[in-house]
Amino acid sequence: MIARGSDNPQDAPGPLLSGGRNFTKARVYAVAWNGATAVVKSVSHQPLWLRWLAGRRWLEHEERAYRRLGGVPGVPRLLGRPEPDSLVCERIEGRRLDEHARGSLPPALFDSLAQVLDQAHARGVAHGDLHRRDVIVRADGTPWVLDWATSLTRDGRGGALRNALFRRWVEFDGRAIEKLRARYAAMEGPRPGRLEPAWAPHRWIWRLRRWSSGPVRNPLWGRLRLAALYAGASVLVAVARPSPGWMAAGLILMVPGEMVRGWAAGHLLKSRELVTSGPYAYTQNPLYLGRLLILTGLALMCRAPGGANWIALAIGMAGFFLYYLPRKLRVEGARLEGRHGDRFHRYREAVPILFPSLTRYPDAERRPWSWERMRRNREYLMVLGLSAVVAWLWSRIGH
Repeated sequence: MIARGSDNPQDAPGPLLSGGRNFTKARVYAVAWNGATAVVKSVSHQPLWLRWLAGRRWLEHEERAYRRLGGVPGVPRLLGRPEPDSLVCERIEGRRLDEHARGSLPPALFDSLAQVLDQAHARGVAHGDLHRRDVIVRADGTPWVLDWATSLTRDGRGGALRNALFRRWVEFDGRAIEKLRARYAAMEGPRPGRLEPAWAPHRWIWRLRRWSSGPVRNPLWGRLRLAALYAGASVLVAVARPSPGWMAAGLILMVPGEMVRGWAAGHLLKSRELVTSGPYAYTQNPLYLGRLLILTGLALMCRAPGGANWIALAIGMAGFFLYYLPRKLRVEGARLEGRHGDRFHRYREAVPILFPSLTRYPDAERRPWSWERMRRNREYLMVLGLSAVVAWLWSRIGH
């Protein structure tokens, strides 16, 4: 059952506070509600199928969390649910954590943040995805936690499995606070032992990632990952039994993928500037988008015994979305934020991470494509390599 406010938001929604990174994300507007300032979280811009499958469900999920958390200091009040596609909450005036400089906030703020989460856990709600854009710091120095759409509620349903998941969500909250403390607290890092996960499989993965990201091992680890990728692709190409139909299907993805990469390479100057021209006006990571299309196309072309190409594609997709892309966003995002500040923040908020927007970034630079930049980025080697792979696979048709 949807709970509705006594009045609809007065007049039209006000300024857009958050447009989301792509069309799958909710949008947040400032509104007037019963004479007070509020925010409305809306999924009305989403396609109808997405609203039915996910958008409205997430809003219902968040509504339940807010109702359970009513009265907890540091959590906005739920004001109403005027329609299935929107949710209205109290507006908290302040600055988000990611609008503060690193090491600029008092350590006591993060103790207060931990208390907010502890009270939420006592009510049976764990956030589970706390990050720097979910925390507002008011002028009086108090932290407020937003966006409970990904929370998990312990409400007696689900039995032992749900209880186990709830403990993991609580653990995620604790580790998230320590990461934020390490990033933004003045003269203080994470407290000893607080970042290491308690859950054994997660702990082993965390230790492996820590070992592989050391100053000496990191370059070696990167080379090993790249060598493993090329070795796997070479084996797949060697055992492939291509057919004209699958070759054509693969080329439909591979050719546009390489065109996107070539376009991006002619604009990119690595580690020197924030590039917003060319394809970067539509997606933050056109090179990664091109790589994803190329790898998918290659898997289609390399029809292999036992469906080995589909297995390789599934492993590649998992590695790309669960490790490769998140790591890139974390490491490079921090570097660009530190170097370009508010300019990068505005760009990151307006442009999708991977899948391109149909509209151009309003503040995008007007810069022509450069062969010299493409040469520096060595994208011509990718063109030559892919041409050789396609020629080899074509010669194998019918064998």
